[in-house]
Amino acid sequence: MRLFYTLAGAVLGGGGLFVIIIYAASELGGEVVTLVKQTSAGHYSNVRVWIVDRDDNAWIEHGEQGDFWLDQLVQRPELQVVRRGQIRHYKAIMDTASHDLYHQLRAEKYALADTIIQWMTQNPPEACTGLPVRLMPFP
Repeated sequence: MRLFYTLAGAVLGGGGLFVIIIYAASELGGEVVTLVKQTSAGHYSNVRVWIVDRDDNAWIEHGEQGDFWLDQLVQRPELQVVRRGQIRHYKAIMDTASHDLYHQLRAEKYALADTIIQWMTQNPPEACTGLPVRLMPFP
């Protein structure tokens, strides 16, 4: 029985350590914004995501093909993002052509945190199935 408790403690402790490392890297590794997205039930939920910029555009990546909030961008392309404490409104479009650019900019901006998360999740950019969303500021 002692062996069982030791193994169970190691598994739970290892899982907890994994979660802590991922959380710390994602939240402390650089700028994190809050995406306000609509759920299929009509409610809104807040999701913390990384954001990258080039020129007047920004990109986030959260979700995969078929996710409700991404499908809604076709009819309702406006998104709210809380960035540096301010609510900003963007015109948002799925931008699959920028997948490599998004990951390049993310690696440049988040450096070590990006590397840690890729290593811990075993999900390099070429295996990523996430969809980049381009955010263009409303005038």
